[in-house]
Amino acid sequence: MRASSIYAGSKPIQRHSRLRSGICCMLMTVCALLAHSLSDAQQLFDRFRDTASRYGLTVSLKKTEVVLQPSLNTAYTPPVLKAGDITLNAVDKFCYLGSILANNTNAESDITACLSKASSAFGRLSKCLWDDHGIKQDTKVAVYKAAILTVLLYGCETYVLYRRHISKLDQFHMRCLRRIAHIKWQDKTQTLKSLRPAISLASKLSSSLHNSDGLDVFCE
Repeated sequence: MRASSIYAGSKPIQRHSRLRSGICCMLMTVCALLAHSLSDAQQLFDRFRDTASRYGLTVSLKKTEVVLQPSLNTAYTPPVLKAGDITLNAVDKFCYLGSILANNTNAESDITACLSKASSAFGRLSKCLWDDHGIKQDTKVAVYKAAILTVLLYGCETYVLYRRHISKLDQFHMRCLRRIAHIKWQDKTQTLKSLRPAISLASKLSSSLHNSDGLDVFCE
């Protein structure tokens, strides 16, 4: 059984300093705090805020969000964390370092976000790379592996995956390879035969999804 987890994510922490030229410089960073109970989270946030103030840092309370991940068989109750008299905003999910922390601990939001980013990156290379018949297919596959797959599989080693998630990733992967090889669904041809240079790439994707360290796959 997994204990409840509370994340308090403070997006901007600001520090103002005045340079010799008289220009004010603002430094910003992102922090996330983790606790297993509401009281521990409140104590941790108070200490964090007090420590930040000692170094001239300011926590933006308007952009600080709280997410509660309840334990199994426990009803969800919105967490209440305060900074003085101000109640912090409780949300269902927020993005931290490119990964989405959600109250249901489901990888669906993360996978959807990665698919959207990978699709956008793939689309931006359409005219200059995928549609250019003067570039070798091996070169296109190499660029796809370096620029698109890294976006698609970012953070996948931390996912708890179901077969529907793997199917969704595989569908995007094969759709991109067909686009690279200029294969349409109307074409009467064997996809894998036409994509012979990319077959090993497909196998690598499948292997990384099923056998990566720390990656869990469940049957529904």
